[in-house]
Amino acid sequence: MRPTALSSRRPCIVVADDSTVAREGIGAIIHRDLGYTLCGLATDEKTTRELIEKHQPDLLVIEPFLGHHALFEAIALVVLVVLVFLQTWRATLIPLIAVIFLFPLCACGESTTGLNEDSRNLIPNGSFEHDGRATLDTWQVANSSLASLTREAAPGGGQWSLRLEADWAPTTGQVRFPVPGLKDGDTVRLSAYVRASDERGGGRIGLQVTAADGRLRQESFASSENTRWTQVSVTKTLSLELGDTVWVVLRAPPTELESRAGLFDLVMLERVGEQ
Repeated sequence: MRPTALSSRRPCIVVADDSTVAREGIGAIIHRDLGYTLCGLATDEKTTRELIEKHQPDLLVIEPFLGHHALFEAIALVVLVVLVFLQTWRATLIPLIAVIFLFPLCACGESTTGLNEDSRNLIPNGSFEHDGRATLDTWQVANSSLASLTREAAPGGGQWSLRLEADWAPTTGQVRFPVPGLKDGDTVRLSAYVRASDERGGGRIGLQVTAADGRLRQESFASSENTRWTQVSVTKTLSLELGDTVWVVLRAPPTELESRAGLFDLVMLERVGEQ
């Protein structure tokens, strides 16, 4: 039986949440921002129990409605797990506080996020709309005068897409999204539908990794200059260091003389392999 007192090592934490955005986001905060050891991410009760048995974590962060169960059932699960593995009531205090604290956060998260219906997609707003309303929520816009939402969607999309115009080379006509929860050795696939606004237009999608001080460490891009909607993709195995941030980047084509622009829709980032 492991000792109940925490040693000088970094605490081992398991996160259990059936929402991809919440699960990956909390995991990123724990691992990247707080520097703790993220032992695993669970999507249901079965996976949660397996991770607990395997790692015997110091802390379990669990969604109150995991598996559509009520708050009190979630608390009961935490109490049972802690008593079985640590055999002390005192050790239940921190996990119980975590459950109660996360209760309002999870309730709010269900109503304010969920822009993306595909649970595999690590990008919450890949179609630039929510309930038929155009939005750039979650995206960081480099130059608002070069980014706009237009009522023209890719096949299978909703009603809207993103239009990016180029101003120079390198262009500030870009948006980006910081992806939480990724770790060293993960293999991810970024895909999107791109359409050139005319025969001079086009668009680029890519993955960038920046260090804690903002330095660009890695990048991989794919592009299309087709005037028809064309799906392009980038697959990359990440090599990450502590403090790194992974970005999804959408960018207008470079230009020095001509006006160039592109449309983007159905942006998707999937984890296709783990180390």
